[in-house]
Amino acid sequence: AVGDLTQYLEDRTGVARREVLLALGKIGDGRAAEVVGRDLYHDSADVRAAAADALGHIGTNAQHEGLDALKGDYYRKVREAATAALERGFKETR
Repeated sequence: AVGDLTQYLEDRTGVARREVLLALGKIGDGRAAEVVGRDLYHDSADVRAAAADALGHIGTNAQHEGLDALKGDYYRKVREAATAALERGFKETR
């Protein structure tokens, strides 16, 4: 399942991008972290927030820099998702 979902994210025009990111977060497989992390820089605030949320559930520190940068995003939901993801990731690595 993870392979199919990450492959979907390779198409930058996919209309269900946010939903796929959230599904990958629920699965929590670290193999998806790199692909999900690319969407921290997406044009859509909804997609950036979903990517941050997913990474928080995946529990990897590999995307720490991107998540940290989103704490200054223009959109509140993106800032909140990034902050929550960083807090979850930090607690899980202790």
